[in-house]
Amino acid sequence: MSKEKVKIKLPHLRLPADLGSFLDKIILDLYRLSKPSTAQELKEKDSSLPDPITIGRALSYLDYLGIVRRTGGKGVYELTDEGRKIGIELYQDNRQKADEIWKVLLEKHQIYSYIKEYIQEKGGGVRGSSIGLAEYLRDISGEKWKTAFLKAGGARLCNLFASKGLLKYDEKEDEISLPMEGISAPPVRQPSSATAPQGEHEVFLQPSSARGLFNVDIQLKIEITKDTSPELAEKVFNFLLKLSEKGVQTKAKT
Repeated sequence: MSKEKVKIKLPHLRLPADLGSFLDKIILDLYRLSKPSTAQELKEKDSSLPDPITIGRALSYLDYLGIVRRTGGKGVYELTDEGRKIGIELYQDNRQKADEIWKVLLEKHQIYSYIKEYIQEKGGGVRGSSIGLAEYLRDISGEKWKTAFLKAGGARLCNLFASKGLLKYDEKEDEISLPMEGISAPPVRQPSSATAPQGEHEVFLQPSSARGLFNVDIQLKIEITKDTSPELAEKVFNFLLKLSEKGVQTKAKT
């Protein structure tokens, strides 16, 4: 069954690579202007910003994230309530608090559920990549993004979510994974009848020599049947995913 196409927006490839910091700068300048503004007005306010076209792309992505909204004439933006909260904290130089507000907002955004879904589908302890994530988002959205756009957009997206504490991103190795604490499971987009595969799931726990002077194998068997609720099945897979992230061997028998 093909997946329903969803609306997804990647950061533009011409936006700065350190997207999290750049968007903070745009939010702060917009807060300081204290009125709906255009990219040109932001540039006039802060000469350190890049050209208005790049600023406009940043505003467009902030609009997608729900931090600014269009108002008035063409290309005019203002901060939303959440955006204003971030602006206040940035103005008071309280970046940790600003990042906390960012984190709550991004965690609720639809695109983050797809990020988690992509990493979950990798499974088996295999880490994802920014380019792999971008290709996944392209496939479920039906967009026609080219390779250069996928590579740059995926890297910028991962930088943003990593800068706000919602993703672990090794830029050098291009590896992404989820932080192990405080992350809720992604929603299941398949119909309720499409539950987890039935059968036994074996987990092998083998401490490495660096963590102990003895060798021990522990085998756990988790059985999922047709009577297993979708909620419980999802919890089982999330449990196995977390174990895989920690290097524990898992395999399934259907």
